[in-house]
Amino acid sequence: MAYTLGDPFRALRLMLRINGFLVGIVLGLSLLIAPRTLLLGWGIYDGGVIWPLRLAGTSQMALGAFFFIMATQDYLSKAVLWTITLTNSILALVLLTAYLQQELAGLSTMGQVLFVLVFLLYLLGAVIPLRYVRGD
Repeated sequence: MAYTLGDPFRALRLMLRINGFLVGIVLGLSLLIAPRTLLLGWGIYDGGVIWPLRLAGTSQMALGAFFFIMATQDYLSKAVLWTITLTNSILALVLLTAYLQQELAGLSTMGQVLFVLVFLLYLLGAVIPLRYVRGD
């Protein structure tokens, strides 16, 4: 039933695929392989060691793979739904905290656009599964 029009998880599967691709694959791969000059231009990297940023990229890629795998499951249990909600909530909270503490003041316009996009995707990823948790 994962690919039928009567799938009760259809909106959630779409969100998982979008998050998995944009946040997981695109952002993760960008953080992993982008040259330092590009990351400096976006304001994401400020010099020094770069391995924490590369590590964050690999973590985002793993999260994207998790989202893609969950989107293909026939049935999404409450444990999976809570895991998706908790993961996205924590990541959105980290970004919100960084924003409120003005740690993102050095972002360029492109970095700000990326920040807002990623934050909104995390927020949607935290909220959409709650509908299915309640209905299960």
